[in-house]
Amino acid sequence: MTVSFPTTLTDVGGGYVMNMISGEATTVNVTVASALATVTGLAPGSGPAPTPTSTLTPTPALTPPPVYQQGSNQYPGASTNTLSVTMSKPQKAGDTIVVTVNPATATVSDNPGGDTYTQTSPGTWTAKNVVGLTWLSTVTATWSTSVPSPTMTVTEYAGPAQPTPTPTPTPTPAPVAGVQPAITLPSNYALAWNQDFTSPVYKPFNVPAIVTLKGPCLPAPGGSIWCASRSNFQGLAYTGTDGMPFTTDNGYLNIHMYQDSTGVWGGILASVDTLNGLPRGFEATNAYWEAKIKLPAGGTLQHSAFWTTSNGDGLPAMGEIDIMEYGYQNATGGAYQIHLYNWPGGASAGDYSVNNLSVTPDGYHVFGCLVEPLKVSVYLDGSLVHAFTVGSNFNTPMAVLFNISSDNPTSGELGDMACQYIRCWTPQ
Repeated sequence: MTVSFPTTLTDVGGGYVMNMISGEATTVNVTVASALATVTGLAPGSGPAPTPTSTLTPTPALTPPPVYQQGSNQYPGASTNTLSVTMSKPQKAGDTIVVTVNPATATVSDNPGGDTYTQTSPGTWTAKNVVGLTWLSTVTATWSTSVPSPTMTVTEYAGPAQPTPTPTPTPTPAPVAGVQPAITLPSNYALAWNQDFTSPVYKPFNVPAIVTLKGPCLPAPGGSIWCASRSNFQGLAYTGTDGMPFTTDNGYLNIHMYQDSTGVWGGILASVDTLNGLPRGFEATNAYWEAKIKLPAGGTLQHSAFWTTSNGDGLPAMGEIDIMEYGYQNATGGAYQIHLYNWPGGASAGDYSVNNLSVTPDGYHVFGCLVEPLKVSVYLDGSLVHAFTVGSNFNTPMAVLFNISSDNPTSGELGDMACQYIRCWTPQ
């Protein structure tokens, strides 16, 4: 975003109000050093949505009623200053008679009908609500001088011309405020949790308010948003060092796989911790979870995943949804797996695989999962991939997790997994 100031900058920072192009005022923080201003406090996408343009209501057009009779006359290859048409039937009271003439400079009258013709457009004359006759009327077109090859057509319509019914105007949709999901949710769902990694609040990433090794997680006092882990399980690590494995230096969250003398490492982020066996952090029941993710560029040993689980809550029956697992992107297409598990025991509750070009190489894709009573629906880029019938153990509080690691703890492909946001909508 480019910001310009109308006066010379001085080394004074603080709180300011910025008038956005939308016309709304937004509070921002400005720091100034050596005439260089840094503006913070604006989250990408936080501005109001533009108001849609209303659909214009068309002007009603006159629709002629059915034709009662029609006659025409012409004078080809010669010149005259008059031309007449005698109707084939007596005209009926209340009808409309329309006369078209060429050249358009003529005037029109009838004899002996007694009706008045009014020019309604160049070359067109109209008599409305004509009188009824018992004889045949003659309509005459007269030019001020002789004209070559004149023509005229007289049409009597049964009844008055009626306007076309005014179309019902298309309602102007109300402006959509705030962050919207990639799918249409039930009307009672609202955004409950929004982790936008492109926001300035996520830069730098490796600070205690953002991520800690084992928690506690918010809303616990002094808690962080995310809990990381360090263990030999699938090579997940957290050192606190920028880029090993987490960084937002490039404007999004990147989880980087790396190798050191102890093995191959990746990273995991969870919205809850399990300190003292008591999960703390963000959980949601019957929620819609959504993340915008760029998968690594292939490799069978790279284990990337976006998933939710109630495992660890101490419930007698729990569920796990691997919304996207073993996801990768390469030049021949993309692939990932969907797995559902029942806990305790880990028995499968459903599986599905995606292996096609819809997961384009080196591109971001939106992965979503809607949990409803006894049903789990998984989405890719706003389209339904598969729906599962599940037990009530999936309708329990669930946390969200996001990770990439290696299935070989000593060697393997090293890849990155990027994410712009993870969000959750819940029923109200």
